Amino acid sequence: MKRMTYLLALVLTFALAGHAQAQKETGGKMSGGKMSGGKMSGGKMDVGKTQSFTGTVKGAPTGETFMLSLHKGPMTIDMGKAKVRMNGKFAKKEVVKDGAMATVVGKMSGTTFMADSVSIKAATPAKMGGKMSGGKMAPKPKM
Repeated sequence: MKRMTYLLALVLTFALAGHAQAQKETGGKMSGGKMSGGKMSGGKMDVGKTQSFTGTVKGAPTGETFMLSLHKGPMTIDMGKAKVRMNGKFAKKEVVKDGAMATVVGKMSGTTFMADSVSIKAATPAKMGGKMSGGKMAPKPKM
């Protein structure tokens, strides 16, 4: 019985040591999630470092720029030199429409994000002005 307790304590010690190693401090860098690669300094993103953001396209694009709605607020995206993909396939910049989910990869330049890559997932039909499929809803029964 004592051997079993000793073995269990040894295994638990190694498991906790491995978990502590995995939780090392990242040195201020943000890790994982939608904004990996960014480093916060005084509340502003590092300029010139490649970063990635995912959000919803807000409004119709103006020229080669559009607004991306993020949890921290809207961000202006310049897709002038970006390669655009829709559902994994190369596409024209016209596929960037209001309501579409977009992932952008690039670098900050002042207050504008200069995108190298824009990946679009098609917006829902309701957001794109199309009609939803399906029939009429049944009326609520009277009680």
